[in-house]
Amino acid sequence: MESVKSMNEKISGKLISIIILSSLVVGGVGGWLFNRFLIPKINTIPFLMKYNLSPGGSPLVINTKQEIRVNEGSDTVAVVQKVRPWVVGVAYGSDFNNADFRGSGIILTSDGLIAVPAQSLYSQSSKLPLKIVFDDGKVLPATLKAMDTDSNLAFVKVDANNLPTASVGLSADLQLGQRIIIVSKTLNEFNPNIFVSFLSSQTHNHPAQSYFADDFNQVFKYSPDEAPNNSVIFSLEGNIIGLKTRTGIVTAEALKNALNSYFKNGAIVKNVFGFFYLPISLSDATAFNGTQGAWVHNTDYSRNFSIIEGSPAGKAGLQEGDIITAVNDDKVTLQNSFEDLSLKYSPGDVIRLEIKRGKSTKTLNLTIGAKKYGTGPGF
Repeated sequence: MESVKSMNEKISGKLISIIILSSLVVGGVGGWLFNRFLIPKINTIPFLMKYNLSPGGSPLVINTKQEIRVNEGSDTVAVVQKVRPWVVGVAYGSDFNNADFRGSGIILTSDGLIAVPAQSLYSQSSKLPLKIVFDDGKVLPATLKAMDTDSNLAFVKVDANNLPTASVGLSADLQLGQRIIIVSKTLNEFNPNIFVSFLSSQTHNHPAQSYFADDFNQVFKYSPDEAPNNSVIFSLEGNIIGLKTRTGIVTAEALKNALNSYFKNGAIVKNVFGFFYLPISLSDATAFNGTQGAWVHNTDYSRNFSIIEGSPAGKAGLQEGDIITAVNDDKVTLQNSFEDLSLKYSPGDVIRLEIKRGKSTKTLNLTIGAKKYGTGPGF
């Protein structure tokens, strides 16, 4: 009898253990299922959400689409609030009878140097006083300091101190599909016009179109393009990446180059090369048994020349049909264009051009020329 009782007690103990273990497993699984699936559903019931009656300790549930929308909206609002103090308006006039608002500019230095599209300074009202309108409603007289009529860029100056200054980025760092923000100043200090677009074309040269080497041709495109001319373009980080003008975009790189020249020379002085070229991509070169680089060629048939007579390129011996493959050992590609490479140098510098001419390769030495822009009218 003793042994039978002992066996019954052992069986009962095992049974109890199995029951307890099963209960824990079932309870744990049930709790996980409840927290994972049921509570999120309960938390979306409007009545419970309104009166804060959601189960205690429940996870925070946000609809994915709403979360993305809120984050993007918050980012845009933050950027707009950041850059608004940097964006100014350009106006002429002495009273309401002759007032003429000409667009937007951007503050570059704390002592009042401002970049504006050159075209905004030319109109019938340009004989009237030039004024800069700030985001807080303050208005100060301005004077023209430097101008590049080819790039449609000018610098004006106001007498001020401790102004907020823009952060200048790089348009070449933009990625396809990236959101950008365009700000257009109005005379209402509380209501600038804001436009949101997406990058549709990067800043690399586009094959099948010839370019003039003396211009900065790295222009990006965005869509939708609804902002007015004379607006300021920013990245989502709040860096200026360009000025939209009537003739195109003045990129951040061109702006930086002009600013450095102004600080060095007291005027905008640009490099002069004197030739037109067509960029050849690696895929084009591979597909058509060619060579990647800058092909000295002009697709503008209104001009029957690719090299300007007497220019630095002409003096160096560059010829129609040459392909520039490198500048001082730096390879010329779509991503590393001739403009990108030329910005490393200044007027008077001698650069070495590696070229492909027919089946042979040559090296030419080119002395960079200079073009100095004044401040006079005539745009």
